[in-house]
Amino acid sequence: MKDDNIFKDLTVLYEMALSIGQSLDLEKNCDNFLKILMARKNLSFASVWIREDKIIPQGEKNNLLLTYGKPRYFVRERIINECEQLRDFFQGRKYLPISYDNPYFRHFVHENNIKGGTYVIFPLADLGYLKLYTMQNQLRFFEEREINQLEKVMKKFAISLEGCLSHQKLVIEIAERKKAEQELSTLNETLAEKIEQEVTRSRQKDIILQRHARQAAMGEIINSIAHQWRQPLNSISLAASNILLDLELEEDPEEIKKSCDFILKLTEDMSNTITDFMDFFRHDKEKSEVLIEDIFQDIAGMLQAQLFSHNIMFTWQVEAGLRMVTYKKELQQILLNLITNSIQAFKDRSLLEKRVEARVHKDGSYIIELRDNAGGIPEEIIEKIFNPYFTTKEKGQGTGLGLSICKSIVEDSLRGEISVCNEGEGAFFRIKLPTDRDFLTA
Repeated sequence: MKDDNIFKDLTVLYEMALSIGQSLDLEKNCDNFLKILMARKNLSFASVWIREDKIIPQGEKNNLLLTYGKPRYFVRERIINECEQLRDFFQGRKYLPISYDNPYFRHFVHENNIKGGTYVIFPLADLGYLKLYTMQNQLRFFEEREINQLEKVMKKFAISLEGCLSHQKLVIEIAERKKAEQELSTLNETLAEKIEQEVTRSRQKDIILQRHARQAAMGEIINSIAHQWRQPLNSISLAASNILLDLELEEDPEEIKKSCDFILKLTEDMSNTITDFMDFFRHDKEKSEVLIEDIFQDIAGMLQAQLFSHNIMFTWQVEAGLRMVTYKKELQQILLNLITNSIQAFKDRSLLEKRVEARVHKDGSYIIELRDNAGGIPEEIIEKIFNPYFTTKEKGQGTGLGLSICKSIVEDSLRGEISVCNEGEGAFFRIKLPTDRDFLTA
């Protein structure tokens, strides 16, 4: 009979030990083990209480959280405080049995419908406690041999709970990481959309600014054409009057022919001015190899009348045959704006000699330098002159877009740099443009 009991105990212990650690889910792991224990010992209720700091970061060590409780209709409190008395009770004990007739019994009642019976409490290492309840009033609920046998099983159960808690923390961390990644992804998408919207707005703004600047440049060119045509028109009018007079006086037809040829030459020159004007404002945008000398020749032709009327000497120094790959019209617009600014700076200055000088050379990159002797830019505003709509001119005399557009074209279209300082008797602009190879691959 004794051997039968030993075999039976070993079978139960083996069954309980085998049930532990079958799942990393905390509740399922508890359920697998405690269902067998409750059935074998005829228990009414079983619960697992784990310290709060083992489950929740920054949790209270003295708080115990109900992690498992079956049957559920017994469950009442889900968080209790581990009092000093409970720790004192376990001094020198492997488990704590406390029956209904014990005056301290009521301190351990945290469940519904407890009207008698006995609690049996096992420590689970430093995790918390396993609390069992039977309706029977018997302190010797477990025999000594059973306690000795259960001790190893309880240690294994405690270790399995630690594994479940670690797994639970890992699952939570993974979920939080995924949530953070999703939030970051959503934020990045939102940010990308906002950036795209801002880029679109910026491009639209740049287009509007360039359009305004081009219109302002067009006004300057029209003004220049008006100056440039005034003298030829006067000459044409005079030549036509001479022809009429020669016809009335029946002069030599050869003289009349000379006057007609003169008129044709002047109208051809005026037509060429229109062609230059149309070329400048054509909207084609292609990278092409240009002779830099030609660009300055074209600009000098466009601004000839203004330069002449203000008695300004415009000179340029370019390495012979120097060519570069660029957007010709945009480079022309930059130089036209800068030179026009210099012309306007001379209007309020009485100088014996007015100079605008340009120099272009290649030093790895292309370097374009423009300087004048118009007095320079006041130091308090020199940092602002590339800002959109900033102008020192009187209201109605300028849009303040010329230099802003120059900077935009140099940096965005031509992939270069532009800077300004005062040097000598005037302003000094320096433009650095990339090599042909770098520009073609940009």
